[in-house]
Amino acid sequence: MKQSGRFFRVLILLLTFGGPVYSGDGDADQKREKLRSAIREGVFRLYDVPLEYYVRLGMWKEIDTVFRNNNEIARSVSLPGLYYSRPYFIRDKMWVFENPIDGKGAIYTIRPDTLEIANKLENPEFTSYEGGVRVIEGDTIVSGGHDTDKDVDAAVVWNTKTQQVNTVKLQNGHYVCSAHIEDDILYIGSCGEVVEAWDFETLEYVGGYLTDPMSRYTSWDDKECITAVAIIGDRLFGVGEKSVFIWDIETAALLDTYEKALHASIDLIHNDLLFSYRGNRFIVRELETAKVLTDQSVDKPIEDLIVVSEKVISEQPGDIMIISLRRNKGFYLYDPENFNLIRRFDFDGRSLAVHQNAIYASGDKTLYRYDVMRAALDDYRDFLDKADLSELNLTDDIYERLMERIAPYPDAVRKLGVAKRFMKAKGLSIDHSFKYVNIGNFPDTEKEAAYGYKAFYDVTNDSDHYYYISMICAWSGAYGADDQEGMDAFDARAESFFIPPDGAKHSGQVVAGEKEPLNIIFYPTKIREVTRDYYEGFKHAASHENRDVDLIDKYLKDDLVKDRHNELMRRKTEIAENSKGFWLFNIFR
Repeated sequence: MKQSGRFFRVLILLLTFGGPVYSGDGDADQKREKLRSAIREGVFRLYDVPLEYYVRLGMWKEIDTVFRNNNEIARSVSLPGLYYSRPYFIRDKMWVFENPIDGKGAIYTIRPDTLEIANKLENPEFTSYEGGVRVIEGDTIVSGGHDTDKDVDAAVVWNTKTQQVNTVKLQNGHYVCSAHIEDDILYIGSCGEVVEAWDFETLEYVGGYLTDPMSRYTSWDDKECITAVAIIGDRLFGVGEKSVFIWDIETAALLDTYEKALHASIDLIHNDLLFSYRGNRFIVRELETAKVLTDQSVDKPIEDLIVVSEKVISEQPGDIMIISLRRNKGFYLYDPENFNLIRRFDFDGRSLAVHQNAIYASGDKTLYRYDVMRAALDDYRDFLDKADLSELNLTDDIYERLMERIAPYPDAVRKLGVAKRFMKAKGLSIDHSFKYVNIGNFPDTEKEAAYGYKAFYDVTNDSDHYYYISMICAWSGAYGADDQEGMDAFDARAESFFIPPDGAKHSGQVVAGEKEPLNIIFYPTKIREVTRDYYEGFKHAASHENRDVDLIDKYLKDDLVKDRHNELMRRKTEIAENSKGFWLFNIFR
């Protein structure tokens, strides 16, 4: 039904706006306005209009929107250490905690929108503890107290505004496993099947919830650790490794116990539901009734699971459950009302958070931000697959305007095939090969030499024209690697060069890295015909034989060769320095 509806919308589009109309034609303005009005009113979506229609009508803003919304959705920043906590948000800053080694774990505050590091925090008293963050409430961080020098049975309470650090000592349990704050009471779950409570303002001890009132006098070795705590109505729930315990909040009496559906799982309580996962399986139950709502498996082991109310995708019905897979194998997004899979993204990152409608994730050394609210990746892929630019009149102006939009996205360039066709029309071709050679030092190693792959390429000009070409070489993946699809993560190098006619060649090389790339693509962003005089004039201006500064200034004023202005400026500086030396030589001769 959906496909049928789309077919009729496109048919109407063809009948209403069809024809070889280009942006310079007389009725183009009228057709543009009609089409934009139809999109605003919902008659068509952006993705219902074929790309070639947008190009013909000069609707560059719409093309920008489609490509940016579906490609510029990811940001990342590398941090100097190794292994970081999930992102937390305090006073509109993202905080990440480095895995402490010998009490030297760093804390970074980061601007969420840009991922710029705002500050590296130093609080030796707090960072001397290694128990990890358990809960954050406002400006206050509660962490475990595990440390080589201090008792593991302490919870650390840090007011980040006043910089005051306090500790509370467990009275009955052992090791701070979880924490929950409600109605100004701090609840801490620990090993020994114990949940204890403190006044959050004064940190005075309130009392404990035990499965065995005599447990303080007996060994806790065979008792479970409480890894999640929640309060629903007048009941306190503690989730252990094999069991769920239910206490009366007022009397601390143990009311009920039931067995978990998934032993030794990692657990999350959201509203009145218990989300448990282990390996590649997750189970959701009603916390109070123990009723199983769903029991599902995914294709890879689960790394993290969160449930949030904040909207992160346009089609989100309400709350959203987000799962990250181990080894950076992507994210799953589920509707927690019916546990249907809504979307899947091939994103990197292990531990998850959501803030201001964006998904954040921490990796081993990298933090990621994913803004997918405006993305429609399925529609976008369909938009690319159905684009037909074979009959498009590729003038220099149209090609360059189109490449301004799509050049940053090599996979789109490859799928559309427009660059290859434009080069062929200009009488240009390109060949490349790889060689395993000495590629010099890697920046992060102390090796004197390193070996890897270089891509060597030749651009051949079989036309009778002189050209100035701006070209990008992009590559991704590696042969033999798993799950390499497309060119989502690519490295690229840009180069500009002149090429004379009649079979002349321009040769270049690119260092691709230690492994041979799986995907490589060369594509020009600009091919401009120039005169022989222009070509030879530039060649002379940049040469060591040139002493004519005015000739250099002529090309420095020309935007066509702005990618080569640095080269010209270096020659201009050399001429000035040589002239100064000649002047001094004449004085002292």
